[in-house]
Amino acid sequence: MQEPTALNSPPPASQQKIQFTGIAVTYNEARRLRDCLNSLRFCEQLIVVDLGSTDASVEIAQQCGAEVVHHERVPIVEHIREKAVTYARNDWVIFLDPDEVLPAKVEDELRWLITQQPNLGLINLPRQFYFKNNPLNFTIWGKEQLKQAVLHKHRSKFSVYVHQPVQIINGYISTTLPRQPNYYLKHYWVDSYRQMFEKHWRYIKLEGKSRYERGERFYWHSWFKSIGSALIHNLFTYNGIRGGLLGIFLSFFYAWYVAMSVLSLRQYQKSREKEIGSN
Repeated sequence: MQEPTALNSPPPASQQKIQFTGIAVTYNEARRLRDCLNSLRFCEQLIVVDLGSTDASVEIAQQCGAEVVHHERVPIVEHIREKAVTYARNDWVIFLDPDEVLPAKVEDELRWLITQQPNLGLINLPRQFYFKNNPLNFTIWGKEQLKQAVLHKHRSKFSVYVHQPVQIINGYISTTLPRQPNYYLKHYWVDSYRQMFEKHWRYIKLEGKSRYERGERFYWHSWFKSIGSALIHNLFTYNGIRGGLLGIFLSFFYAWYVAMSVLSLRQYQKSREKEIGSN
């Protein structure tokens, strides 16, 4: 991955010919959606793919000037990213979750990077996770994270599996904005414990197939090892122990998530083995 060591003072955005399409996929995200869309106001096109929201999400999207595309409910955004991109009139697309807010001064830097690197396919943004409006600096969610937020729609390939990265087509490169506070994407990850468990339980149901398709296989010894490793790394490597009760809770929560995800792999693996054996 190529990364810039520093950005020169970019020319004004008005001098740049790069145009963006901002996309957010939402389901009942009215609480956060307005801030997300407002951070994308510099985009020449703004699209909200709504999955059947029953709150004010659609109204908020329209008030923010977004084109609203209605789509049937899907459990994760990965299932419709490729379809969502087809609505984009511009080659460069900014994908945000409805609970993410783009940095205020990132527009010129993005245009500058794209102008300076003609073979660029993807730009990563450093990302800060928030738990109930408070930034996290412990556990895996507090360590440095990157978001594949800005991509060229003809130079990228999407995966339909949960938590799988976008792939860059051969011949193109990716880069990352410098890890500076004014470039950090704000990700309001959790607003309540109920939301937290509902969200991750939805992911767990899909982790089995995702892990199987990328070559993982279930073994009991590796299951125990993965749980222990997840807990120890979060408590000590990622300073969960220093985060007080919340840090300890999140460390155990992540270990639980890993445990259930690998059990999901076991269940999917057994179903595949049964299917293969019956053929």
